[in-house]
Amino acid sequence: MAVFLRHNSVAYLEEQESIHFSRRSWSVDDVIKGSYNWTLQWNSSLKASHPLRQKTKMFPNEEGYWVYLNFDGAVKLDSEMTTFGGVLRDRHGGWILGFNKSLGHYAVFNSKVWGVLDGLMIIQSRNYDVVMIRSDSQEALKAIDDSFSKNSSSVLVKRIQQLLMNIGHWKFEHIPREENVEADRIAKLAFDKNERLHLVEDIPLDWIKLM
Repeated sequence: MAVFLRHNSVAYLEEQESIHFSRRSWSVDDVIKGSYNWTLQWNSSLKASHPLRQKTKMFPNEEGYWVYLNFDGAVKLDSEMTTFGGVLRDRHGGWILGFNKSLGHYAVFNSKVWGVLDGLMIIQSRNYDVVMIRSDSQEALKAIDDSFSKNSSSVLVKRIQQLLMNIGHWKFEHIPREENVEADRIAKLAFDKNERLHLVEDIPLDWIKLM
């Protein structure tokens, strides 16, 4: 199991507008442009209105609002259609929500990374300030972690880097595939949906039976 620890000095914005994911249709281009503009506005507000606050250098185990983010991508071999999905749980393992989206014809690696991007946007909209990012895709985790020491050519990874720096505390954890089943299942549920972000507020009943 590989775990990567990051921390950063960040500014704190006392108030921010909620992002209403469920009421708007998003194309792939819309989301990446929207996430970029949203991040720029966030950074601009921080610089204009609030001084920097030093965060603790240790990953807080008991304090702060923190969350687990599991993510995965999926592809249909016959149609080459890709999707992504993610699950947010609190530090006690309680269900917060799931989310997924159909991307159409897209690289499998990028579909996994999309799960992190949208997951982080949801996390910031709910004011969590610590996140444990978990996946069985070591390639995706490493690409994001390496972006802090190398210049990534991926626009998606750069957006994720910006969001993480705003959050301030995060860890990457590589887990076995069997521990990422929920994210895989919820990603596959998006194959029959349109290309917009869908939120799953309640844990599916058939999943409870398997737990």
